[in-house]
Amino acid sequence: MAAQPASRGELTHAQERAAMAAGLGQAQEARAAWTRGDLLHCIGQHLPDHAAGRDQAHAWQLLEDLADRAIAGQAGEEVLRLDAPEWPRVPDSLRRADGESIYRPHGIEQYATRAQLSMEEQLLADAQADGAPHLAHEQAATLLGADLAQLETQLRADAPAPDGVTQGGLRVDQATAAFLALTSPRRAEFTTRPAFPGSDITVRDVEPLAGTRSARDIELGSRHAAREYIRAAREAGHGWDEIGQALGLMPGGDADQEGLTVAEAADAYAAGRPDTEAPWRPRSFIWRCRSCEQAISDHGLIGNPADDEVGHADDCRRLAAAVADWDASWEAEP
Repeated sequence: MAAQPASRGELTHAQERAAMAAGLGQAQEARAAWTRGDLLHCIGQHLPDHAAGRDQAHAWQLLEDLADRAIAGQAGEEVLRLDAPEWPRVPDSLRRADGESIYRPHGIEQYATRAQLSMEEQLLADAQADGAPHLAHEQAATLLGADLAQLETQLRADAPAPDGVTQGGLRVDQATAAFLALTSPRRAEFTTRPAFPGSDITVRDVEPLAGTRSARDIELGSRHAAREYIRAAREAGHGWDEIGQALGLMPGGDADQEGLTVAEAADAYAAGRPDTEAPWRPRSFIWRCRSCEQAISDHGLIGNPADDEVGHADDCRRLAAAVADWDASWEAEP
């Protein structure tokens, strides 16, 4: 039986499933682990053009329902929560109205699909599998100009700190790393070594392109963590100027090449785009207001907070105070 066409604002079951699946796929493609806020944003981008709620509250309810259903597995992919459960458990007196601990920011739960985790596990298994071409221990030591017994000793977990230089001119730690890579039958091998002479810092010594990709992943992870703290800061009532100062953004500096203010540069950072791009580009940064307990779609620095922050309850005291401050600053301008 053919599906009935949906009226304006209504979605068929097939359209709901398609939006959930597409949003879930986009969230998983963007990062290895994502939050419910990320999923809300991605599903919203894949809703049909005719989808519109009766009012703002109804529209948000529809979007949150789709996100909850996708996390529950109704998008066709099993979703797993990755972050650790609360421990130790805080007393009820230190909980919000929704039951969450006051020490736990809203929306920081991390999720991933079962398929993503299975793929990562398979990659790890492939990397640990034998079958890579390798040299005999004696041959590798000869080519490195190092003593075989010394190299094998350095590979033990209880080995003393390496010292000295081999006949081939390599430091002992360098020769040991090269020896492991040359003689291991595994497809991937990790070693730790000093980052530079005299340093106590260690790095993972891997194939250069793999190392480059890992460094990029670390950078993306750091930016993602920063955005989660920015989300928590917005929930706590901090403005974009405060967030920009915490990020170390200064007017006229590297983060402000196109004349952005500190607040505009912070908003651009939170949106995950280069600071030099137009800060007014449409986007959505979702957080939960602690005053009215509503999910807020923060559209950035448009002007009046009543226009910037969509989703507040009509009687929200935080929004009323923000609008009053904005009106006062506007009237104070010459």
